[in-house]
Amino acid sequence: MTNTQPFTDKDGLVIFAGAGCSMSPPSSLPGWYDLNDAILDSLWDRLEEYRITKGFRERILPSIKKRRNDNKFPPDYQAQLMAERVGINYFELLSAVDSETYNAVQYYTAVLAKAGLIKAVVTTNFDQNFERAFSALGVPFECFFDEKGFKSMVTDNGNMIPIIKIHGTCASPASMIDTRKQRLKGRSEALRKALLKLLQRHQFIFAGFSGEDFDDNPNYLGFRDAAPKAKGFTYLCFPGSKVRQSITDLINFHGKDKAMSIEYDAAQYLEELADKFVNGYEPLPKVEGGHIPIKEKLAGKIANLQPMDAINMLTVLTESYGDEISARFLYDKTWKNRGGEDYEGTGISRFLLNYGRSYVFNFQDRLERAASAGVTINTWSVDQSPKDAENYFTNPARQNMHHAQNTSPENVGLIALAQTYMGNPILFSGFPESVTTSFQIKPTTTELADIIYYYSHYVMVYGVFEQSFQFINHAIKDVEDDHDEPRLSRLLSRRALIKFRINHAEAIQSGEEDAIRAKELAEKYHETVLIALADLALATCSRVKNDFSQAHDLIHRSINSFSNFQRIPQEVEANVELLKIILLGFGDATVDSAMLLKSVQQIIDQINKYITERIHVFEPEYCYLIGMIYINYTDAPQDQYLPWFADALSFSKIYKQDQSFKFYKETCSQLNILEAVEQMIHNTKS
Repeated sequence: MTNTQPFTDKDGLVIFAGAGCSMSPPSSLPGWYDLNDAILDSLWDRLEEYRITKGFRERILPSIKKRRNDNKFPPDYQAQLMAERVGINYFELLSAVDSETYNAVQYYTAVLAKAGLIKAVVTTNFDQNFERAFSALGVPFECFFDEKGFKSMVTDNGNMIPIIKIHGTCASPASMIDTRKQRLKGRSEALRKALLKLLQRHQFIFAGFSGEDFDDNPNYLGFRDAAPKAKGFTYLCFPGSKVRQSITDLINFHGKDKAMSIEYDAAQYLEELADKFVNGYEPLPKVEGGHIPIKEKLAGKIANLQPMDAINMLTVLTESYGDEISARFLYDKTWKNRGGEDYEGTGISRFLLNYGRSYVFNFQDRLERAASAGVTINTWSVDQSPKDAENYFTNPARQNMHHAQNTSPENVGLIALAQTYMGNPILFSGFPESVTTSFQIKPTTTELADIIYYYSHYVMVYGVFEQSFQFINHAIKDVEDDHDEPRLSRLLSRRALIKFRINHAEAIQSGEEDAIRAKELAEKYHETVLIALADLALATCSRVKNDFSQAHDLIHRSINSFSNFQRIPQEVEANVELLKIILLGFGDATVDSAMLLKSVQQIIDQINKYITERIHVFEPEYCYLIGMIYINYTDAPQDQYLPWFADALSFSKIYKQDQSFKFYKETCSQLNILEAVEQMIHNTKS
């Protein structure tokens, strides 16, 4: 053995084992992404009862996986989404991550532990392969995997070797809920204290561990805090792979007299340690037969799920891959083909909430959602249409938001947001009492944060800025304390957009800080929709600072992302912002006016139907902005621009946007067109 960190028999070693330690045969356990792909495949097997054909599966499943590869959401962020949307059932499936046997890494660890050279095992893995290897060799051990265990743990207990499972164990699915929020909060203090003692007494060997946890938290598990008194560590880098920067930084922090990385296969390293320090140990026994494939294990667990629990997992896992479009079609298809058994258990309540959310964020009817997913639904003549034809041209999810079993407090916020988009914000107009009186159960901190995020859309359009900040600021503090960075990102973006509406120097500066931080957090999670929202905020900031070029680039990025995800309300909102940026561009002599006018026509062609038929709340401002462009920067006659101002006044009054109505009226007066506009409105009514 060469280039190994020196140690004494008295000091001993601690093995810190990552996922790579369980991937080698014969245990052959999958990594996170492969595991979720296997779950996805297995869940699809349950869809036959919802009449989802094999042909559709073969077409759409590769699309879902491609989006996963394109988006590359961090695994613990995926876990967070799953925990929130489907609860413990998903983690029950993860308990399939186990093997019937151990591999060389676990075997040689047990050999060294039996000889007294390894004093503890710390692992991120759920499986019980170390336990199996220790049992096979008669090595006494005790497993610790939850808060209760960490508090009772003794790191120096004679010959008893602690196996410390920092992310839980498949023997206890509740311990496996390992989300990004949990990691950012840090592990329990009892665990940190136990690891500190081990670090001070023994050298650590990192094996099969990517080190990704150190990217977000350089002091992960207190390794930096322990550095001054730590014995040190050796990081085994798998041959041909690269040591990530966060591990290099950790080595430098400890000092090269205490820490180092070497390119070495973990099993080979441990075997050579055994050859050097253990006399007469038995070689690794040959394992007869192969392991049970992970999909075969999953099949049994998934067969025991209630149908709605299975579909909830499938749709949310699809969404967590970044494929909202396919998930929407699956929601619609499931609801159309539901059976009586689907109303049993808690799955129906979760389904109705997730289904409603998918509608409010999207605002498409069933035909459009199917077409977006690449599915053509037959059309009929009027006399041949089926009884449920009207459902194809609306969306059942909208009605289901009022379903008796849709009891989540978040659902109240979603109804209020849908009302706002349609220009009739009954619930939000009396916020918060008008919302809270509709709660059937007490909301969690997360649910309240979501409701306030939905409320911020109302605030933006209806101008109730001052009274809104207390709620938004409180929600931001709550999610920050909860280390919920995705929610923090979108709340910061929304607060920034509200500050830019106030439009004074201090608010603009503060809003820019919010938007920059929101973008940094969104990029950390590879969350395209969050990035698009932050880009919308930053584009607005650039506009109010009169930077046309920057604003123009950012808003197009935002629009493209919202369009790709078919987030129609936000696509409309971003296009309305683009109209404001175009107005700024007309005042810049370096900008091509013909190009700007072409962009205006493209906006009209693209979103006019959405605004007039669905997302009414933006209609007054949309009409006003186009009217301003036509009257100021074209030779259009009155009969072309007056209708835009007439609609701006009419709809702002209909939708009770009182501040906007007053502003539009004053503008028309300043342009000397108010009398003509009011006459047009009168004639239209007549």
